[in-house]
Amino acid sequence: MKKNSFLKMIAVGGLMVAACFGIYSQEKSSANEGKSVQLANAADDPKYQGDYLEEFHYARTLDSTKSRLLDQIHALNIIVKNFGSQVQGSPEELESVKKMYTDALRYYYRRQYIVAGRKMKETEKSLDKLFGRFSDQYNQRADQLLGECADTIVGLEQMSMGSQDAKAVRGRDIASNHHKLQIAYYQMIQADRMRRDYRFKDSLIHLRLAKEYGISILSGLKSEEEGKNIREKYKIDLSDNRNMVYSEGPAKGN
Repeated sequence: MKKNSFLKMIAVGGLMVAACFGIYSQEKSSANEGKSVQLANAADDPKYQGDYLEEFHYARTLDSTKSRLLDQIHALNIIVKNFGSQVQGSPEELESVKKMYTDALRYYYRRQYIVAGRKMKETEKSLDKLFGRFSDQYNQRADQLLGECADTIVGLEQMSMGSQDAKAVRGRDIASNHHKLQIAYYQMIQADRMRRDYRFKDSLIHLRLAKEYGISILSGLKSEEEGKNIREKYKIDLSDNRNMVYSEGPAKGN
């Protein structure tokens, strides 16, 4: 009797395990089927219908488009980590763009090139919009910085100096930084041209250069202590100008 009871317990246990496994498999299968239905629905959507020529075009160009968009997402990762807190909603926008890119890749790997191509175009438009928002922020920050540089140079020019030797030294400093300021404003002009052409990502290159010159001018014209304060104030910009995420680093003594 004991043996029969033991066998019955094993049998019941086996049935319970099989039932649980069956439910898990069914849920997993349902999730996969749901994703497949979603992909199929998008492929049948008139919004993503095209002809053979469009399909052929995307089949040839999607590899390069995929790489270009990935590079842009990587660039925005750095920018958002540095200045995302100053551009409202930008971290959420970037996450949304990443999901759009992933969605487009699903169709790319399924060789549904028209859907993938059009979804990548939608992704690129969203990326351009986000780059545009940061271009506005960089432009405003660079303009304020260079305005401060100009005020500092004018103030130094108007200061009365003691000896003629001191005037000569200060004059050389002013002339050198005046030239740097002209270069910085030229970078702003180049950025403005690109912004008018909706080349927002490219405009950031020139705006970063403008900020780099501005920080160099200000820190160079101030006293050593004031120069340190300037670099501290713009420490995130200095990292960002080098396409790096700013990090406080480990505390001293740890």
